[in-house]
Amino acid sequence: MGKVVRRLSGALFLFLDGLLVALFAAGYAARYVHPDLLWWLQLIAIGLPYLGMLLVGATVGVGLVRRWRLLGLHLMLLLLAGGRFFSMGPSASSATAPADLTLLTYNVPPEWSGDVPQRTRKVRALVETLQPDLIALQEAPIVFTVRAPHVRPAAYFAPLIDSMGFHTRGPVNFDRWIITRQPVLSRTPIDSFFQTTLSLDSLDENATQVVRAELRWQGRPFVLYNLHLRTFGETKPWQDPAFRALNPTVWVHYTRQFREAILQRAREATQIRAMMDRETLPILVCGDFNSTPHGWVYHHLAAGLTDVFGRIGRGWGNTYHTRRPFVRIDYVLVSPDWQPLVAEVLDADLSDHRPLLVRLRWQDAARWQDAAR
Repeated sequence: MGKVVRRLSGALFLFLDGLLVALFAAGYAARYVHPDLLWWLQLIAIGLPYLGMLLVGATVGVGLVRRWRLLGLHLMLLLLAGGRFFSMGPSASSATAPADLTLLTYNVPPEWSGDVPQRTRKVRALVETLQPDLIALQEAPIVFTVRAPHVRPAAYFAPLIDSMGFHTRGPVNFDRWIITRQPVLSRTPIDSFFQTTLSLDSLDENATQVVRAELRWQGRPFVLYNLHLRTFGETKPWQDPAFRALNPTVWVHYTRQFREAILQRAREATQIRAMMDRETLPILVCGDFNSTPHGWVYHHLAAGLTDVFGRIGRGWGNTYHTRRPFVRIDYVLVSPDWQPLVAEVLDADLSDHRPLLVRLRWQDAARWQDAAR
């Protein structure tokens, strides 16, 4: 009887281990496989860091039962995981200077809190503490109108514009009014601001808008892209009071919803990448990608750019959900013109996301300043 139990236990271990290996390999490959081919790989990729943790334990188990070939496979996968999860770049620099650019990117929707006065005070306190030169917000509405007042931001961040010295700018050539949900706020004037909608469906309420702003730092022009890519939907399964795990209809509904969101996000990333590839100025890309670093969308957008937190970030780095940050989906990517100095995800209870603060410097700052004199 004991021998049968051991055999069954061993078979179960090998089955579960094989499943874990297959899931880890699928999640690892998701970066390189376009969602049009295997869209569901993107869902597995979300949990890749946690699959990696389980893989460490499984590797120990495989070693204990002396499955040497299987152990070799596990060690190879752990080597791949180490290359993916642990940056080999330079450490963050503590030698920052007033001339360095401080950027705050934050998805901070108006629905998060009903207590507007308290939230307004918290936003002001956060900005006063961090003293950013540039702020990129997502899901934070500003209405621009042809009638005064021409700039009408949501109340909870209005003081940044009204009394704290930040400039903003909206799209041009509109009739009566236009709204942006991805405003750019800057201590220095914004040279231009362009907003485009990626969806071809005029009735698409979730259509993604891409913001492109031209600014200057130390007299040198650069382009900022502020992004908020397609979400999985306003209602998640764990937030749906009608969700029943044993109801196949519910699973079919959310499978279709997630598939469409993943495919649409990939199309958006392709369009945005085409815009970026036409740029001749230095680039900053920031915002909420709704994609982890192991997904195709992130990999496509980050090609040729530096993920500032991925390179020099301090701490855990996950930005969503603010109470239990499970994934990193908010980023700052920079072209080689920039030198990353600091990157830190902050604990601020103002949204369902956590803010990301980075400090940057021109790579050739001294040479550029000499040429400008």
